[in-house]
Amino acid sequence: MAYDAGTQNRLWGGQVGADATLLDLGSRLRLDLSGKAGVFGNSNGQCSHLDTGLVRVHAGENASRTPFLGEARMSVVYSVTTCLSLRLSYGVVWLTDVALASEQLNATNFFSRDGIRDNGDVFYHGGFVGLEYGY
Repeated sequence: MAYDAGTQNRLWGGQVGADATLLDLGSRLRLDLSGKAGVFGNSNGQCSHLDTGLVRVHAGENASRTPFLGEARMSVVYSVTTCLSLRLSYGVVWLTDVALASEQLNATNFFSRDGIRDNGDVFYHGGFVGLEYGY
């Protein structure tokens, strides 16, 4: 027996944000902070398949939500030359009210062939190291 679930989120809307230099230690080292927040419309859907080996059953549904998206990032920037900088960053992204494939099994009804759970939240975070070239 196999179960396959797929989701699609179509976000439309806008974000507002700001960038700031928190600390500037001369021409070589600075600490930056940036953040964004947005509200979106989400036309989402899910499509699931259950394959028993004898029968393949399909179920799916569409819905809509109003997700929130928030992003924040802190960066340490070291200027190696006037054009080349080393950037060390740590950021977070939080997104609410989206359809996640991992949450569709409990919501899907293969007898009525519908069902969706579209109130999932995701939270991503992590670091970044990179070189930045500007002229």
